[in-house]
Amino acid sequence: MKITACPRCGSKNLDIADMRDGITPGIDWSTNVCRDCDWQGIPLEFETENYYQKFLKGLEKVKKSENLPVYEDIAESAPTERLIIRYVTASFLFLLFLIIPLLVCVLVSVYGGFPIEVGFLFAGLSFLVYLYVFWKKELWNMIKR
Repeated sequence: MKITACPRCGSKNLDIADMRDGITPGIDWSTNVCRDCDWQGIPLEFETENYYQKFLKGLEKVKKSENLPVYEDIAESAPTERLIIRYVTASFLFLLFLIIPLLVCVLVSVYGGFPIEVGFLFAGLSFLVYLYVFWKKELWNMIKR
């Protein structure tokens, strides 16, 4: 039985990264996100529970010591960076689900001959999909944390 854990906090609460986590260029099976500390990368794998418990004990010693590793300073600036990435992702999804379908529908209705109301209906449905996919899921993840 393999145990996967976050190398920063030791949590087993890992999920595979998706577009909401800001890893759009390079989502693959090995990129994980810790839902406790928002660390992103490849997790540690332990073969047995004993190895995992030894790691947790060592992690506790590092956290209690006065000489903290350098990455803890970087972790303090990470939430702001993640918010910027999420804002950019939200803007991209807004463009993808509202502006582009609206533009395509208007152009097709002008040059293709179907009523423009159908285009607005399609753009409105695309916007509702955008609201559900991004905002509901994002708010749910914020509440869960």
